[in-house]
Order: sequence, then C-alpha cells, then structure tokens
Amino acid sequence: NGSIMMQPPHVSSLNLFKQEKSNWNLFPKFNPCDNQNKNKITTTSMNESAMSTPEGDSEENDKTAKKIAGRKKRVVAGYSIVQYSYLLFGCIIVAKTRTPYYGTGPFVAAGVAHILKDAATNNRLSSDTYKRLNLVL
Repeated sequence: NGSIMMQPPHVSSLNLFKQEKSNWNLFPKFNPCDNQNKNKITTTSMNESAMSTPEGDSEENDKTAKKIAGRKKRVVAGYSIVQYSYLLFGCIIVAKTRTPYYGTGPFVAAGVAHILKDAATNNRLSSDTYKRLNLVL
C-alpha cells in the first residue's frame, strides 16, 4: 500500500517522554554515607597531607605572612588616622558654627572609616561592599 501509519501526536510524545525518563538515571547518586566514597575522600586527603614541602617554601611562606601582617597593620593605622581626623574636623565645624547640621558630613565619613577599619582587622576588605565604601570615602 505504501502509506505510513502515523500515531496521534499525544501518543508519540508520551512514548518520547518515557524514553527520556528512562535515560535520567545515567549519573549515579552521590551518597556521603557510602563506605566507598569515604575511602576515596580519606585517601585523597591523606595523600595531600603526606606531600612534603621543601624548607625554602616554608621560609618564603613565613616572609609572605610577615609582609601581609605588616601591610594589615598599616592599613588599619591609616583608617584609624582618617577616622579620627574626620571626627576632629567635624567637632571643629560644630564648635565654630554652633550648628550640628554642618558637621554631619565629616561624622558620616568617620563612621565609614570606622567600618572599613573593622573590615581590615577581620580580613573582609576584598568584599565588593567594602571596595565600594572605600571608593565613597
């Protein structure tokens, strides 16, 4: 006869859905309580910790840590200086004008410097929020 029997569209799409659903289990599920996975994780962490570092690297790491600590102290000191200078400037403006309204700008800047100083002591200056605050200051 040469004619092709076609199924109604809803039947063929249902069969296609069943075929796709059977292929969903291609990837095994990760079970953290599985003993095989625990052995893999433990073996990997033990291999990484067993790697020895040359003594030259530890000296370089110590130098780098000292440089970072010194830089951190300078940054905190800089923000402290900025904070107290803005506070002093705001107090001078309030004392001269006898109007607290004019001293609010330096007081807000001193508050921002205090926030940035706190972020520097807690190693949070790399956050986008503190980068923006630094630009504002």
